[in-house]
Amino acid sequence: MTTRPVLVLVAAVLFSLPLASFADDTKPPENPDLTAADRLFQSGDFAGAILMYQHVLKADPKLVPAQAGLIGAYVRDNQVDAAFDLATSSLAAQPNSALLLGAMGAVQYRRGEFPDSEKSFLSARKIDPNLVQPYLGLARLYRTASLYRRAYELIKRAHEIAPQDPDVQRAWVGMLPRRERLKALEAYLASPHPDDPDEDKSLHSWLEYLKA
Repeated sequence: MTTRPVLVLVAAVLFSLPLASFADDTKPPENPDLTAADRLFQSGDFAGAILMYQHVLKADPKLVPAQAGLIGAYVRDNQVDAAFDLATSSLAAQPNSALLLGAMGAVQYRRGEFPDSEKSFLSARKIDPNLVQPYLGLARLYRTASLYRRAYELIKRAHEIAPQDPDVQRAWVGMLPRRERLKALEAYLASPHPDDPDEDKSLHSWLEYLKA
């Protein structure tokens, strides 16, 4: 069996854009509509999440977790221009928001603006060291630059902060030894996870490869 194409595919999936990985204490638990939007995102229903985040923002246009969630949903739904416009306008009003800086970093990565993306992620991490999105975003950037050790340390730190976060789990799977990786990937796929159909298919293909 040829392993290289599978491994390349795995790397692409593992380090696809993680955008909903926010610290739990940044989300107002008393907002059921926001919780519903987050659940739609985590289940991979990005179109549904977009509609629900938009609904939340109609009631509270300055709610940062909803703004960041909508930016992330736009990106995962390949509406990068809409994501960039919202990130720009949201940051103009709240330039010191770690959530919005992290979301902007992810958008800038998708736009190929790597130096700006790194700057946004570093600023977000400085403001809130317990927010996992900047760690995952920086790991993706550094892996793109073949700085694998730095990427590993960032994913390790994200896993220490939020081991149950789906995006963290997906990134962490790739760091594990083969036997542990198989169990972790099975657990990840058995629970709701924020992957589009192509990503989900790739992860299942990887699972079958690990079982072989």
